[in-house]
Amino acid sequence: MAINTEDALRAFPYAKSVHENSVAHLAVVWVVMVPLIYFADAGAFWFQLGSVNSQLVGSYSVLAGKSIGLEGIATAGGVFALCFALCFRYFPAIISALLQDRLFGAIALLAIGSVAWSDLPAKTLQWSVCLAVDTVFVFYLAHKFKQEQLIRIVLMLGWICLLLSFIMILFFPSMGISYLGGVGAWQGMYFHKNFCALSTVFFMSAAFYAPAPGSWQKGGRAAYIALSMFLVVMTQSRTGWLLLFALFAFAGASMVLRQFRSRERFPLIVILVLAGTVFFAFVLTNLSALLYSVGKDPTLTGRTSIWQAVFEAIMKRPILGYGYMAFWRGFEGESATISLANGWAVTSSHDGFLEVWLALGVVGLALVIATFVRGIRDATVCFLRGASPYVEWQACVVFLTLVTAIVEVQMLIPNNFMWMLYILACAGLANAREQQRNSPLISAL
Repeated sequence: MAINTEDALRAFPYAKSVHENSVAHLAVVWVVMVPLIYFADAGAFWFQLGSVNSQLVGSYSVLAGKSIGLEGIATAGGVFALCFALCFRYFPAIISALLQDRLFGAIALLAIGSVAWSDLPAKTLQWSVCLAVDTVFVFYLAHKFKQEQLIRIVLMLGWICLLLSFIMILFFPSMGISYLGGVGAWQGMYFHKNFCALSTVFFMSAAFYAPAPGSWQKGGRAAYIALSMFLVVMTQSRTGWLLLFALFAFAGASMVLRQFRSRERFPLIVILVLAGTVFFAFVLTNLSALLYSVGKDPTLTGRTSIWQAVFEAIMKRPILGYGYMAFWRGFEGESATISLANGWAVTSSHDGFLEVWLALGVVGLALVIATFVRGIRDATVCFLRGASPYVEWQACVVFLTLVTAIVEVQMLIPNNFMWMLYILACAGLANAREQQRNSPLISAL
């Protein structure tokens, strides 16, 4: 059977745009990939991470790791300069969008303002500026590209990261296979197995909702999902497995909702929420048995003791926190109490909401929770009216971010594509709801 070359090209996620857009636009897409790959691994490129993958770092965490160094500073400077160049032309529109959004701009400003009360003002200033640049860059993406282009860009980025991960695992196992936890756990191009699993699931979400009209595209999507699932399993990250289950649950629920008319969706959403609540209650009731069944103890690998100690630290400065990215200092400062109690240099609270509370106090926590409330409201409204696949994907990203925040720290982390994707999803949902606000049903809500 003869192969249609055009159909074969379209199996690649952004290939359809090759036929629809100018060469200049495609050049911008590939240029945008450079900072996106950097953000995909939390502010580094895969070839810079060899020093953080060792038994020594596995035992002593950041105390045994190398500093960012001149290479890291130069890399970050180059990436941010590129982001600035891309955003420069659209800066007035980006600022206007941030002012209209309010919440994410306020979070970035609060992070910068926390320099005034931070325990480490220089560090807070450095990372809060990074957070502000990330936020501006996200709103550039939202302004520059249409929704159908954005989901293809994310899927394209997912393919690149997936292929790089398998290359690192197969040909550079000293960097692609983790020493930090788990025997032979895969981490691919990422700095940690958990981050590999979580990022892979977030990228995979785009594959469930990106259009795949041709047989080549359907085959490419199936191959991408299968390879991504295999990578997540091989990371041995139980958090990643949980998020993978959450992705399939959400994708299945949204598929069911599509089969019903708008007026029938509200009671179905209520039923799905109740079913989810019952399932969550079942998990809590049988938590110990379920954790033992996947090789974990009831303390969630020491997380429960960390949460307790973190909450005690929060109560000492509950309103404004310790300053953005200023709390975790190994065996120094307030974090020393937590590290000594756990016998290792704890570097995070392993809970997104606690981490925000530590850094920016109840003020920052309230702003972050407000983004979730708004995102869930906008997603519900859009689902009631019949959401497009792109809006469903954005709602899925909000859901995955909420699930991740329970046991890991990905919210409000600078140079972190998962947080950036959450901002992009919330902005897209707000825009979609705005387009539907004149509907009688929406006005009633």
